[in-house]
Amino acid sequence: SVVLSRHARLRHAQYFCYPEWTGGLYTTPTIAGSRSGGLIAAAWASLVHMGEEGYLEHARGIAAAVDTIAAAVRATEGLVVLGRAEAMVVCFATDPGARFSV
Repeated sequence: SVVLSRHARLRHAQYFCYPEWTGGLYTTPTIAGSRSGGLIAAAWASLVHMGEEGYLEHARGIAAAVDTIAAAVRATEGLVVLGRAEAMVVCFATDPGARFSV
């Protein structure tokens, strides 16, 4: 899909900015972000192929993996989880007081 705007002031309305994302400021020129139409179509085809129960089974597995990863980060000295993982991304950082030797 392509959206063309005659004037910059019209295009300005399509920009999306989310400052509360745990990974930092998220800004994109479209509400769809970095997702292309092809990826969205592939996701739809996968959902149709798996059906609702298959989708729910995979979603539960992903949520369990996120919980496992977040718990492992919390259990690792010197690491802290940033925010609350509401999807499949676990953001973490080093504890400001921790010392790591790389």
